[in-house]
Amino acid sequence: MSERKRRSKLAGLFPKEYRAYTDAKQRCTNPKSRSYHNYGGRGIQFKFESFDAFLSDIGESPVVTHELDRINNSGNYARKQSALDLVNA
Repeated sequence: MSERKRRSKLAGLFPKEYRAYTDAKQRCTNPKSRSYHNYGGRGIQFKFESFDAFLSDIGESPVVTHELDRINNSGNYARKQSALDLVNA
């Protein structure tokens, strides 16, 4: 299976988690992202090497009211430094 097809399959199986992964990666690595100045522009790095590593560390979101957050607001998106937190709806 090609890498593109594998990523597409994972995105279909874990849509909320895959979206959190791609959004966080863009905020930290893409200077054209509208949120880059708050993340990558402040030196916050995205340290996950793959979606598999991200999902292994973060886990599946138990409910739709969880969102990705960093334990230390000035810290990187990295293993054991990120968590799914409950959003007050």
